Amino acid sequence: MLSSEQYHQIQHQSDKISKKLLTSKQRNNRKKCQGKKQLKEHHYATTYTPFQPSPYIPYYVNRATSTSILNSLIRAAQTSTIFTIDTESINIYKIGNKPALIQLQIIFSFNSSLVILIEIYHLPSKNNPNFPLIQELFRHVFTPGKDIFIWGTYDELIPFTTSELFTIDQIYGINYCNLQDDFKNYWKKHHPHRTPNPENDTATDDQCICENCLGHTYSHNWALQEAVARELKEYLPKVLTNEQFNIGLDPALHSHGQDEDEYAEALTQYALYDVLAMQQLITRMKNNHFTFKFRPTYRIAEDIIDLLPDDLTDENEEQILIEQQPLIVEPEQILMTQTLALTEEQRRKIHNRSCTIKQRHRSFRYELTFRNAYYRFSYRKIKSILRSKHIPFSAVNISKSYTLYVGIKHEFKDKLEEYTRITRNYFTRQHYYQVQYDRRQRTNTSNQHHQHYQNNYRRRRRTSTDLL
Repeated sequence: MLSSEQYHQIQHQSDKISKKLLTSKQRNNRKKCQGKKQLKEHHYATTYTPFQPSPYIPYYVNRATSTSILNSLIRAAQTSTIFTIDTESINIYKIGNKPALIQLQIIFSFNSSLVILIEIYHLPSKNNPNFPLIQELFRHVFTPGKDIFIWGTYDELIPFTTSELFTIDQIYGINYCNLQDDFKNYWKKHHPHRTPNPENDTATDDQCICENCLGHTYSHNWALQEAVARELKEYLPKVLTNEQFNIGLDPALHSHGQDEDEYAEALTQYALYDVLAMQQLITRMKNNHFTFKFRPTYRIAEDIIDLLPDDLTDENEEQILIEQQPLIVEPEQILMTQTLALTEEQRRKIHNRSCTIKQRHRSFRYELTFRNAYYRFSYRKIKSILRSKHIPFSAVNISKSYTLYVGIKHEFKDKLEEYTRITRNYFTRQHYYQVQYDRRQRTNTSNQHHQHYQNNYRRRRRTSTDLL
């Protein structure tokens, strides 16, 4: 069990490093919710014994990882069929979450495992011979024949496709288990509501611990820490949630100071214990004869969307859906080469998605693109500027990377080069402040004209009064 001194020591290290790595606004936001988290952490730390993982061997994957280690990890992934995956991101001020770390656990028999920490910010370059080896590692993991456990849905993996270690199509092909949902079902099954015995009202063993009595709503999602505490009676530390997992956890990358080294070690243990805790829960649930629900991922085939004509009607849409049925099957059904009839829900999704994509394609068929648009430009300001320059736009969109797309109406496509020339310096930081300056100048000029008019009016009134 963690002592009070150890608990405060970890918290002190986190605060000390965060002062160097976080902005003042981020630190203020952390303080607002830090009190409740500290109380919960202290409650778990003093109530339960520390988390004890099964035997494991940790590995770092980054630019310092050798080719021989990567080949060994690939062979391990080929021989195993059970994996757990978790991810960590960092929050960048005014930008949002950025992928930082992937925790991949390869589970063998007798509960032994390898836990791999893939450091996204410290990967080798794409020209490095080791980069394709990391891609090959994920190819062996993301195959339909493997069982992957995730605490949540596979959606958390999608932002990590920007690293080019794996693709969205590979994610769509995995056979995964949402362990968070399955644990909720497991708890309901093994802990139904029961009426306490009035004679033993104070007995702890007789207290009902069903979800309702624990204060959980129907839509409540179990946190991993709470699941470990309730089921395993162990404390899984979460003090370092939302920390800087991009600093380089592997000591081989670079040398930190003493505080930074201790901080990196604490982050490493936090990341390792997340997937190791999932493994312990899986083992406990298996021992209690729980059947896991694996979900083949489903997506609307983009092949159908690409084949849809612009003049699509209800009749020929129906015909296209019938002709393309083999493309709308789940991954495990693809392996069996089995063609199934589409459900009404699937047809509705395909129809809505196709309409959306066609509309977007028409709106942005001819577009102006502005890289690194200044974040203070709102949609309203952008449209106002475009209208003032008589640019006939059909739609405006800003991506998460602050790339601005302006769709030009079809009938004005011949003037696209002219519009590009007019707006070549638009929507930058300098342009924003120039627009603000011009607006203030117009306001001041208008006020001066109004004041001049008022002065002339008063002067004429005084003159007419004097004449009378």
